[in-house]
Amino acid sequence: MLKNKKLLQIIFIIIFFIWVQLSVMTYLVLYLNESRGVPLSFALICLALLQFGGVIGRAGWGFVSDQFFNQQRGIVLALIGLISGILMITLIIIPNNFQLIFVATLSLFLGITTQGWNGIFVLMISEVVKREQIGLASGIGLAVVYLGAIFGTPLSGWLIDITGQFEIMWIICGCIIFLTGLLTIILKLDTKTV
Repeated sequence: MLKNKKLLQIIFIIIFFIWVQLSVMTYLVLYLNESRGVPLSFALICLALLQFGGVIGRAGWGFVSDQFFNQQRGIVLALIGLISGILMITLIIIPNNFQLIFVATLSLFLGITTQGWNGIFVLMISEVVKREQIGLASGIGLAVVYLGAIFGTPLSGWLIDITGQFEIMWIICGCIIFLTGLLTIILKLDTKTV
C-alpha cells in the first residue's frame, strides 16, 4: 500500500488541510475578539457557526461531488482549498467597520470549507485502494495526516507569538490552503487506481 502513489499524494495534501482546519478552529475566536474588537459572545457565536458549517460541509461536499462533478473528488477537494484560502484572506482584509452579520456569514462558510473536507478525504482514500485495503488505508491515512495538526497548529501559534499579530498566521494559512488546492489540480487526484 505504501507503493500506492495516489494514496500518498492524497495523504500529503490532507496534511495541509488539517493544519488549516485546526488553526482556524483554534484561533478564530481569539482573532475576532482581540484583533478585530468583536465582542467575545459574538465571537463564540461565530465559532458555533464555524462548527455548524463543518457539519454542512461534511455532509454536503460528497453530494456536490456526485451531483455536479461526476464524482471527481479531487476537483472538489481543490475547490474546497481554493475557496478556503480566499475566505481566510477575506477575513483579514475586511475593514474594521464591518457588519457583524458579514463576519457571521464568513464564519459559516469557513466552516463549510475548512472544517468540512473530511468526507471527501475518506471517499478519495476508499477509491484509490483495493476494497480489502480500505480500512488499513484509512487508518494509515488518518494517522499520518494528523501530523498536520500536531506540528501545524503549534506552528500557527508560534507565528502569532513571534509577530504579535494574528494576521500573519491567517495570511500564511490562507496562502498554503489556496496553493494546496492548486497542487491538488496539478496532481490530478481524480484518477482511480483500482
